[in-house]
Amino acid sequence: MAGLITSKVRMERLTRIVREFPLGVRTELDPWIDKQIRSLISSSGKVPGLVQVTPPHMQGVRGMDAKRVGEAAVKRDIWEVYATPGKVYSMLLKAAGAKVANYWWALYKQAPREAVGWLEKSAPADIRRMSIGFDGGAAHEKARGRNGRVNLSRPSVMVISDTAAVGRYIRKRMKKVGLLAASVPSAAGGRFGKLGGLPAWVSRHTSRYGYVRDKRSRARRVVTLGMTNKAIQDMQRRFNYVLRYREAAMQRELPFVARALEKKLRSRLK
Repeated sequence: MAGLITSKVRMERLTRIVREFPLGVRTELDPWIDKQIRSLISSSGKVPGLVQVTPPHMQGVRGMDAKRVGEAAVKRDIWEVYATPGKVYSMLLKAAGAKVANYWWALYKQAPREAVGWLEKSAPADIRRMSIGFDGGAAHEKARGRNGRVNLSRPSVMVISDTAAVGRYIRKRMKKVGLLAASVPSAAGGRFGKLGGLPAWVSRHTSRYGYVRDKRSRARRVVTLGMTNKAIQDMQRRFNYVLRYREAAMQRELPFVARALEKKLRSRLK
């Protein structure tokens, strides 16, 4: 009877390596995941991040061009709410005809206070219902819709003597351009590394509208990016658009990441 050929295999080391490998995977995957999150939040490449699709960024308009678009929108919206003397004249011309409008304009040029009194007593009803005098921006805030924009058919306030105050209010509001786009970057801070493609006029803001949650377990990591402002409209559609691009990029890179992890596991099993 032939003798038995026996061999001993020590499984302790193999079991330990396989059991501990999820922790090794985390070490390898975390930098890659952080890179994907940075690109999802803000990107300097052709594929946009969340910042690059958040107003005033729009349809490929980025950088200082987007800032100028945002500032122009602020100015336009505010002047939709407040009517200067010239706009009041146009409203009178349309509502009461040239004779009344020209009379009021001449009165305004000679005696602005009397012109205001005439409007309060003798103007057409729609104009009389308008308030008079700059209100510090209250009417503008009231007129803003859920998406932050103003869409009025006619102004609600006449500004006869203090148009300069409206100009100061416009400049103040322009300084807030980029606040919405700063929501997620502000919440992320530097926890995923330095963000690319983030304009200075966005990064200057500290926004309270965004949140970032990074939850970990032994074999799982879930990162959630979001915005808390209930007044934001249409942002989910924009975020889904960016996320599809990022998911596609991750799918293309995953085989390379998997091969690197496999190589590392093989080297530890030798």
